[in-house]
Amino acid sequence: MSLLLHILQPAIFPPAFASNAFPLNGPFAFFIRIVRLFYSLLVLPLAIISAFLPTSVTGMNHASWNFAQTLLLRLSSQLLWAIGYGIPPRFVNRDRPTIPTRPRSVVIPNTTDISSCSMTVPPSNSRYRKGILADEELTTPTEIKCYWTSAGKCSDEQLTRQPQEGEKIIVYLVGGERAAVFQDPLLTLVPGGYLTGEPLKFPLPWTLAQKTNLRVMSVSYRKANTDPSNAFPAALHDVVSAWSHLISVGFHAENIFISGDSAGAGLAVTFALYLCLCHLPRPAGLILYSPWLDLTLSHPAVSDNHRHDQLTSDLIQTGARVYTQNFPLVYTDPAMLDAYRFNDAEYLLSTHSFDKLGPRHPLLSPALLSARSPLIPSLSETRFFISYGSVERFAGEIEMFVTILKNGGVEVVIDVEEGGWHNSTADAIGGKQVAVERAAQKVFEFVCPETQSSTV
Repeated sequence: MSLLLHILQPAIFPPAFASNAFPLNGPFAFFIRIVRLFYSLLVLPLAIISAFLPTSVTGMNHASWNFAQTLLLRLSSQLLWAIGYGIPPRFVNRDRPTIPTRPRSVVIPNTTDISSCSMTVPPSNSRYRKGILADEELTTPTEIKCYWTSAGKCSDEQLTRQPQEGEKIIVYLVGGERAAVFQDPLLTLVPGGYLTGEPLKFPLPWTLAQKTNLRVMSVSYRKANTDPSNAFPAALHDVVSAWSHLISVGFHAENIFISGDSAGAGLAVTFALYLCLCHLPRPAGLILYSPWLDLTLSHPAVSDNHRHDQLTSDLIQTGARVYTQNFPLVYTDPAMLDAYRFNDAEYLLSTHSFDKLGPRHPLLSPALLSARSPLIPSLSETRFFISYGSVERFAGEIEMFVTILKNGGVEVVIDVEEGGWHNSTADAIGGKQVAVERAAQKVFEFVCPETQSSTV
């Protein structure tokens, strides 16, 4: 991490060495946010000046960025550091049963209108609840809100109709969203980190619907907070409920694609691995944007790329801590870790395995999988599309996961934005329209390969 970043975001509000001892909400957390906000105002001139300076001086900028991109990243990162400590009240219970105005950063040109509606999905069928999801002492399935999105003018009945024979569908799991901190179009992202995220407040489901001409069902899964019943495995319960509903109304697993960005993309991988452990039919493919794949935050890139990304350490540390609060990180004997993580598929489904492994569990941190894991061959039925930025904080773990998949014979399509930050290929903020369009075109080819072959 660069010296300049240490000055802009010092680890003294509160002291980093004792951060786990302080509450994440309440008066103390509010006080920390106020102190950080005032400090950020004091160093704001330095943050602006740094955008003019070369990378060799600041150690933070990237050669591929223009001035506007550099300034936007500096200001958005500083703002998230100031107001994002702990779990701010605006991060809690923010899901609304409403359809927002279409985000203006959907960049696919000459598009048709977009239609959306909401619906309530019942809890999953018991046949889908095995192992940890059968443990009702942790959390229970509940009704969830989902949003249907489709290109063109459609009625609610058309959006939620029964599937036609062979019809494909995309399920979307949100990772972050838009927050109107600045006036549109200079909006900033609120990365979700399993703590927040309203599905249609982020442009990705709209882009997917426009580009693929498929229906997209966005799942408003439960977000983690200080209530343990909303921590993992609550989100997995909700995705399983959405999947169970689609199967019950006539969709076939081989026609369902699971998509997500950031934490939502990590949840998509968790869900796919869960289906593998349960020996249930797997989805046709996963569409992952900047997936968060290691909740232990152990890869060096998490620290090294802090200077190039808007993701703050507070956000990802708090997200991992709160999401896995039912299974905290504890010391694990390496021999036991090797035996359980790599070789015993049945054991991995049990609550006891999560107690023993905590965030190291492969369902929570799939980047820590090994080629020896029995989970890898079981993923061979599912294709992967993974898009990410080369300098984002999750780049290292994403590359590790890609290597694991390829070595295991899993088909993987990669899209890398050179100099791209977190979610830079999912959202056009910062002038990344070309990157978003390129990734969307690759998603279309990934989801509809028959269309490509018919035009050759």
